[in-house]
Amino acid sequence: MRSSDPVAPLSAPSKVTLARNRRHRKFAVYCLALVVLFGIPHPASAAPISVTDVFNILDHSSPNDLGFQTVPILFIGANQVTPRGSQGTTGTGQTTNTLTNQTANVNLAFRGDTAFPNQISTGLGSAAPADNPGLRGAWALTFKNGTDTTIVQTPNLVGVNPLPFASNATISPGTNPTFTWANPVGADRQFINIVDKDIKNPQGGFDDVLNQGLPPGATSFTVPTALAGGLTLDPTHHYAIEISEAQLRDPAGPFLHSNEQAVSRAILDFNVLSSGSPPNVYLPYVDANGVYHFNMTVIAGQTFFLDPLVALGYDFAIGQGDPNFASVLLPTLQGNPYLLSFPGEPGGNPVSLLGGLPFLFPAGGVDHFTVRGINASDGLDPSNTTAFVTGLTFTANGPFTGTMMPDPILFVPAPEPSSLLLLAAGVSGLVGVAWRRHRRK
Repeated sequence: MRSSDPVAPLSAPSKVTLARNRRHRKFAVYCLALVVLFGIPHPASAAPISVTDVFNILDHSSPNDLGFQTVPILFIGANQVTPRGSQGTTGTGQTTNTLTNQTANVNLAFRGDTAFPNQISTGLGSAAPADNPGLRGAWALTFKNGTDTTIVQTPNLVGVNPLPFASNATISPGTNPTFTWANPVGADRQFINIVDKDIKNPQGGFDDVLNQGLPPGATSFTVPTALAGGLTLDPTHHYAIEISEAQLRDPAGPFLHSNEQAVSRAILDFNVLSSGSPPNVYLPYVDANGVYHFNMTVIAGQTFFLDPLVALGYDFAIGQGDPNFASVLLPTLQGNPYLLSFPGEPGGNPVSLLGGLPFLFPAGGVDHFTVRGINASDGLDPSNTTAFVTGLTFTANGPFTGTMMPDPILFVPAPEPSSLLLLAAGVSGLVGVAWRRHRRK
């Protein structure tokens, strides 16, 4: 229309038009009421994706049966993403490999754990990329929900080294057990994760039911009665505790994922111990094959109680360079004796040994022994790492990185020793141990 054209006169609205407008106004008022009363967002006013606590961590897990990789990996993602993954948000990551100049991509998954309800990340399993010098730079993370997109950058990992694991981990009896351990050099802070292996998260993995940061230099943690989501420790459930060591980008900064550059996770299986158990039982790592790996320091002549899974028997072995076993004390679970076999046994026959009576091995000790004769009627659960507590002494001070394997798991020797798994038994008395040479993954 040009300015010289005459303006057409406006016609009066029809009754149909007026009625339609009234309906539209009523519907708009109704929608506004829903927003005010119930918080239902109008499509045009939907909140954009919010992403905070973005991280890129050189993560390393001990031997474990949770499906976590046991080589250093890049743990990438964001701890707080809203709308969360259950509300349709997806994530991907991209960087340039500085060694090949090629693009590298990863998919980020919604975890949905009780303790991490908003995390979208690579996780710690096979989806996480293995550590690679060319992938140590920053990653661009893209989060999408419908037409909304948010892109954020992670920190880089240039110059970061894997962090050693916590060692000498023990558990006390009771439904609020206390865990103790020794911290490695290089760790700034510690945090605890507890995984319930009898509960699955939305992705089908084991559910994290507790995550708690600890004060600097902490070497103990008592499990509270209330876990995440109002859960409590269930004596019938099987758990794993991650005693995690963290090296921070800024040691004076906040204890958040975004400020962590290296994390090591000592993953130790446990069950709730009965009140009659020894006060401190050493815990093992349990690998995917059910072998227990220990990581502790021993003192000659001092008794150490191990907490292994229970079966019809156990095989015990020291690791390479460890001091020999000097004596063993088995639990008082049954009235009839156990059968103890070891190098140099009298007449080449197993020794009958009642629980609760210490047995001294020949002078100089032994590097392995087996325990058989556990009654099937004792009902020991092979997946309960706190069912059969065994007391051991050693011939000298030093590390104990040996292994223990329950029978009837098939024993397959391997040339190298593994880090040692210790499991505490939820019974009064002491424990039996299984042995197996370390098998590296």
